[in-house]
Amino acid sequence: MKNSVRIGGLNGYIEVVTQLGGEPGRFLNECDIPMEAFEDEDNTIQYHQLVKLLELTAQELKKPDFGLYFGTQQKANIFGPISIAMQTAETVGDAMKCAARFLHIQSPALNYYVEDNGSDFVRAIIDVSIPELTHREMPQNLDRGATVGQEIWKQLAGDKFKVLKVEIPHEINFPRSLYENYFDAELEFNSQSIVWHIPRETYEAPVPLRCKTLHKFASSYLEDQFPKKNERLTVRVERTIRKHLETEDCSREWVSEAFNLHPKSLQRMLTKENSNFDAIKDRVRRERVTYYLCNTNASFSRIADLVGYSSQATLSRSCQRWFSKSPREVRGLSKSDRPIYEQNPSHTEIRNLDT
Repeated sequence: MKNSVRIGGLNGYIEVVTQLGGEPGRFLNECDIPMEAFEDEDNTIQYHQLVKLLELTAQELKKPDFGLYFGTQQKANIFGPISIAMQTAETVGDAMKCAARFLHIQSPALNYYVEDNGSDFVRAIIDVSIPELTHREMPQNLDRGATVGQEIWKQLAGDKFKVLKVEIPHEINFPRSLYENYFDAELEFNSQSIVWHIPRETYEAPVPLRCKTLHKFASSYLEDQFPKKNERLTVRVERTIRKHLETEDCSREWVSEAFNLHPKSLQRMLTKENSNFDAIKDRVRRERVTYYLCNTNASFSRIADLVGYSSQATLSRSCQRWFSKSPREVRGLSKSDRPIYEQNPSHTEIRNLDT
């Protein structure tokens, strides 16, 4: 199922919650997750159930850093068969590339990739894409992802381990000092994805259990048993618009050219997925506008320009359509009353908006 996730991703949950004085059985029951699901790590639940469980647990335990803490208690084995291929790779970088190839087995909602531009560090990036959930609604899950990723690379790199910077895709929800207890690195919030900046020395470090024969066997098994399904065009188009909205035209024609398609072909293919270009672009604009109104002091004309509107009046009409409020009214809302589309800003623009 598209938004499912292996229960193995919750390995250690029952033990950790029990140690913290919680009632894991009750929390699981409230999220409609049967205890029996843990009997086989390949059983799956819906991703929104995992998200709800982590948020509920943090709330009930009165432990705002639960996601961060839980992640530090997990290891590479949460990935099941993928972990064998990762742990037998030649280097940490090879293990990262292995994760990029096979993480869809853990959940189709996860997209992992490595950006290596030849500098003295690489960027390891993971996107969590759940259409019905925004980053603002899953901070515990994103925090867990940030620390469990760090724990895995630490396990593989040994004394060569180091992270220069960690990007976390939500706003700070509790004192920054709590985050600093978990990361010996620069921290950046409200990013578009979870990102680890890995120094070249760590990236090229040999893996202790490296074994070419076993790695090849495990990789071949994964390819045969879990072929990656083609990603939906809707997801790819939305990702492209989100990435380029502030810097490019992002018209139907521009996006079509980026995919080497005729605009009519693009729309026809989106229609087959019960989607359409205008709705996708409108969704991304709504997300961006909400962030800029609620998190920056950028002028309304500047916000209109950033999302590709021809005038401030167009921005005002869109806000009325989305929220039945003017831009000024949206900006004046209290935090609890703000619209939920308040994540995924563009760092390049955000850093200069309030200056």
